[in-house]
Amino acid sequence: MEPAGRGGGQRDRRCDGPLPGYRERSFADRFTDALAATRPDFDAVDLATPHLLLDEIRDQQLIPALDFGPDVVMVSAGGNDAFRSFDPEKLRAELASLLTPLAESGALVVTIGLFDLARSGLVPPEHADNMARRFDELDRVTAGLARALGGIHIDTHHHPLAADPGIYAADRVHANARGHAAAFAAIATTLAQYAREHPGD
Repeated sequence: MEPAGRGGGQRDRRCDGPLPGYRERSFADRFTDALAATRPDFDAVDLATPHLLLDEIRDQQLIPALDFGPDVVMVSAGGNDAFRSFDPEKLRAELASLLTPLAESGALVVTIGLFDLARSGLVPPEHADNMARRFDELDRVTAGLARALGGIHIDTHHHPLAADPGIYAADRVHANARGHAAAFAAIATTLAQYAREHPGD
């Protein structure tokens, strides 16, 4: 879970070292920085732990997130499940068991789509089609659940740079500093539009 903010989550946020022209800050760190700069009483907690499956995120991080009492919770999850034996219905149920209590607590749930690694050319061709299908379904399920719960889905899966190999780290899985900058820009743009459309929220 990415930062849970009050007055304001989950991730592997490594940026793979310095990249000319980009701050070595993850999308979630950039988001936290932006909110803290405009709200003196802003507070956030980062519950991110790399490599967890959805049920592990729920079991380890849901209660601490709820105990914090956030106004907003940013969630980026499900990618590790999609890499394994993929069951869309199980994925939907596991994701719902994480997102629903957060939404019912009164927090605005913001889900973050995953970049389109499968179509980047970095995945061996024999695996790319199957991986693309899984991650397309993960994005569809995540977006649908977020909206059903009154939350917001950040559609980075279809971002213009989502399949650009230049946004990925040396491990060919996670984003580099350029990728994190692109993700943060998508988050900021989407949330700014939401704020304009829901001025009382």
